[in-house]
Amino acid sequence: KAPAACARPNKYIFSEIFRGNSQFDAGASRKASVNKRQEVSRDSKYKLKVPFIEGAGGIKKKVTLSDGKTVNMTIPPGSETGTKLRLKGQGKTINGEVSKGDAIIDITVEDHDYFNRQGNDIYVEIPVTIQEAILGTSILVPTIHGNVTLKVPEKSNNGTNLRLKGKGISPKGDSIFGYQYVSLIVMLPENIDDKLIEFIESWAKNNDY
Repeated sequence: KAPAACARPNKYIFSEIFRGNSQFDAGASRKASVNKRQEVSRDSKYKLKVPFIEGAGGIKKKVTLSDGKTVNMTIPPGSETGTKLRLKGQGKTINGEVSKGDAIIDITVEDHDYFNRQGNDIYVEIPVTIQEAILGTSILVPTIHGNVTLKVPEKSNNGTNLRLKGKGISPKGDSIFGYQYVSLIVMLPENIDDKLIEFIESWAKNNDY
């Protein structure tokens, strides 16, 4: 039989048990929180500028990180400014540990001289001559996939928009592509001779334009 001095009500025993568990849980939580912060701190963040064509069409290339390390990476098709890529195991080492975090690459896609992207579609302005616009013709047009031949219809006005199917961006790298829209800009000749002026004067007399 236990001495009376050692006997305590059961409610106190349960209280100590639960209090002990609470302290244990709190300690484990703090440890997990520290480990989480260390895990996050292993990730290294980098910024990478990508040419417009490479971002739109995607590419595999070697990239030199700021620590001098060169890695092979894939720029996925449809990448745009703000796209973030993760390179597994290319992060920092904490306290000499072998385990590394990841390298987080923040992509900035550079502007292009004449291509403009809206969603998965590409827009471009193409100059044509007066005779090409009036009489119609076939012209060579650049796309992000290479040059293609485009038919300019007769009597095309300045600002006429033509559409090239499948010449836009495929964000998933599959067979589904956006469009490329070509806006025609009718240009006057650099040298306007007397013959052209005489023709326009004669034509204008009989046409309310």
